[in-house]
Amino acid sequence: MALLDPYLIVWIFAAIAIGLLIGRFLIADPSAFFAPLTVGTTNLPLAISLIVMRYLPAHQSPLRQATTSFFNPRLLGPSMLRNWIIGPVVM
Repeated sequence: MALLDPYLIVWIFAAIAIGLLIGRFLIADPSAFFAPLTVGTTNLPLAISLIVMRYLPAHQSPLRQATTSFFNPRLLGPSMLRNWIIGPVVM
């Protein structure tokens, strides 16, 4: 983490630039490319990454324990309830 922390904004902008370049030059037809990864109107890789991004900070889980804490039902259950049931109802 010592390398990532001081240059976090650089890594974020680099990831954005790489994603834009991949989308522009390597993917000819985005709808055909993402069709196998889509259920209804939901893009599965995006949904999974959003769940992980919301889940880990909510439980202050260190990144090195991400896999063990993500599959812990005592943590996953309340998080899913808050994010997918209570949150939308309240909003």
